[in-house]
Amino acid sequence: MDLQLSEIGKLAPSQNAPSVGAQFTDGPLNVYLGRLTNAQSGYKLALVQLRKNDETEKIELAGKAREKAVSAFNRAIKTHLLSEDPEEVDAAKSLNYLLKSFKNLQSLNFEDETTGIDKLVDELKKDSYQPKVTILNLGQFVKRMDASNSNFKTLFEGRMEGIVLTVSYNAKSLRKVLVKEYKYLCDYVLSMARAREDNDEFNDILLRLNNTRKYYSDLLARRAGSAADKPVSERQPETAT
Repeated sequence: MDLQLSEIGKLAPSQNAPSVGAQFTDGPLNVYLGRLTNAQSGYKLALVQLRKNDETEKIELAGKAREKAVSAFNRAIKTHLLSEDPEEVDAAKSLNYLLKSFKNLQSLNFEDETTGIDKLVDELKKDSYQPKVTILNLGQFVKRMDASNSNFKTLFEGRMEGIVLTVSYNAKSLRKVLVKEYKYLCDYVLSMARAREDNDEFNDILLRLNNTRKYYSDLLARRAGSAADKPVSERQPETAT
């Protein structure tokens, strides 16, 4: 994203205000660029602080482990939805409905995700759901969620007084803000370029966005052997930090 902001800045008619950055003639565009720049600065600072602490990697790995545990439980339920046994299908439907009531567990901040998994495991141990867990032989998945969540809590709570936890907690939220602001900017630029086709300002910015996205897409494709990403006009851009 540094490259994208730099390329867009080169197009600005005003380069004489270092404190506020390059300025365009369009007011809302300046607002979106300013918000995106601030969001990126906050996120990058959080990442720098995260990398400085030895405990960060342990916490991040523990967080990923419990997210995988939730995903494994979810997939196991969906597998049983395809069963030929009506009793298994009914049990899977009930557990699937319960899991859906805990929306977006893996996208929550660390503390809320911990609380959510605790509540989910508690529900699964109650008389209303335990028989269904037994019918589908999902006890191992419930234990995996419980154990991985407990492991995360031990690491997280053991460092409550350290800055790593404050930063780790905020980094997830800051990245969401960064992605949101990036989407707002791209949506606005794309809309204005479509509405004002003769406006070079927005067409040039859109071109820069697509060119830098293609650069990063090609780079990722070379690393992972994946296909190149689509341009802004076809798919919403992702962050490139």
